[in-house]
Amino acid sequence: MHYLEDFMVAKEYGQQTFEKLVELNIAPTPQNFEIWYSWVSNRIPKLKKDLDALIASNLPYTENVANELYEQYFVSNAEASATVLEVGDRLQIQLDAMMENIASATADTSAYGSTLAEAGGQLAKLQDGEGAASMIETLVTATHKMQSRTAELEKRLEDSNNEVKDLRSDLDTIRKEALTDQLTALPNRKAFDQVMQNETARALESKSDLCLLFTDIDHFKKFNDTWGHQTGDNVLRLVARTLQNNTKGQDTPARYGGEEFAVVLPNTDIVNAEKLADQLRTSVKSKKLQRKSTGEDLGNVTISIGVAQYKPGEPVEDFVHRADTCLYAAKRAGRDRVICEGAEELGLVEDLKKGAA
Repeated sequence: MHYLEDFMVAKEYGQQTFEKLVELNIAPTPQNFEIWYSWVSNRIPKLKKDLDALIASNLPYTENVANELYEQYFVSNAEASATVLEVGDRLQIQLDAMMENIASATADTSAYGSTLAEAGGQLAKLQDGEGAASMIETLVTATHKMQSRTAELEKRLEDSNNEVKDLRSDLDTIRKEALTDQLTALPNRKAFDQVMQNETARALESKSDLCLLFTDIDHFKKFNDTWGHQTGDNVLRLVARTLQNNTKGQDTPARYGGEEFAVVLPNTDIVNAEKLADQLRTSVKSKKLQRKSTGEDLGNVTISIGVAQYKPGEPVEDFVHRADTCLYAAKRAGRDRVICEGAEELGLVEDLKKGAA
């Protein structure tokens, strides 16, 4: 009963969310659904308060407002940003339990109907008196009634089964969207954090190599201000495609934030990680940028990359910090280069840190 109650509550919240989106004429995107589901369920009281104030003031719920709310309550808050994922996981368990119950109920009712039908047929052959005829009529009537109820139940269960399948598909879509950067289609910061937790744990357990690349687009702000945000977005997509096209299946390129990207490299030692980093740098630099509307040459984009190797047992934050420190050193050393952890590179990093102090 616990599973059914939780499922019905979640389903009611979902229905109320869609109704609210329709009422306010808001597009039912995964981002909007996550925001307004949290409003309906009051999972994030401060978010609900902000949305209540927005509704009360009759201010429009624009795309910018949605992005700001999502950034504040979901992207920047790891606990809040997991809301839909947690709901999806809970519903997945509940739905699986319901499906088992549905299958069991279908088998039981079908067997019961078959048993009654068979008993009625046997009695009709064995008895011939008036009392027996009456009993047979009663039994046959009851059998027909049960068969009718069974057919009706099976139809309802089939409809429920289809609804459950649709809901599971919707939840999978929402889960995927919640872990994907909408601009570049790469895994987002939240997905990156999850991958890092999983891969560091796996590397520790299997005693395998794990490396991390941290990369930043050189002078991106200047490029963005000069050529406009739309062109800047195209540059971000270009870098994202380059990372995707030059990494293998087990690797995870991700958009870390702004113009920063990361690549998680399981089963890769520091030597091969550095080779890949330079391959990525060279590939990005080789791209010729051109404004489509005018054919104007926009020059080349370059990236700087820092490379670090996981030290078994260290906190993930320290691992990320070391890769970021190498990236910082690459930018301070002139950009468009790779700086990898090692004796010489670490000395350079320390010198640069001292120079910045």
